[in-house]
Amino acid sequence: MSSDTGWDPADGAGLEALYREHSTWLVRRLRRVLGRHADAAEDIAQDAYIRIARYATDDAGRHPRALLGTVGVNLSYDYMRRIGRAQRFAEDSARRGDASTPACQEADLALRDAILSLPPLYRDAFLMSRFTPLTNKEIGTRLNISVKTVEWRISRAVEICATHIDHEGEDR
Repeated sequence: MSSDTGWDPADGAGLEALYREHSTWLVRRLRRVLGRHADAAEDIAQDAYIRIARYATDDAGRHPRALLGTVGVNLSYDYMRRIGRAQRFAEDSARRGDASTPACQEADLALRDAILSLPPLYRDAFLMSRFTPLTNKEIGTRLNISVKTVEWRISRAVEICATHIDHEGEDR
């Protein structure tokens, strides 16, 4: 699809045409941005198309590469921040010896399982609140929900995780 003709986000065929026209360019751009994490470029490009499917502005139709580039680069930065945090956490744990005890490993697995068992609407808000530097207002903006809803989802996620971990402990 040509940028001159515009793009209708409600039209699935239009999104497919947009993908065919710009996906190679976007993946190349993301590989440059991601550097040593370039293997994630295709997944992040897919996420970028999912994100822009929501946009119904004229700018999205007139300047799809600008929108795709901005969304893709921002998703790449988010990805690299998550990777960096995970690496720092692993290094800190190894330095302290936290992960070496079976009890700590078991607790880590129970927490991981609890988080993975959360329904996506709670999990997304919870993970953003705990593993990103975003404020509740920023999380609300990203998820297109109010700050109160963000707070409620986070508190509900904590309750669900606590219950899950308690039940795991009873099973052992």
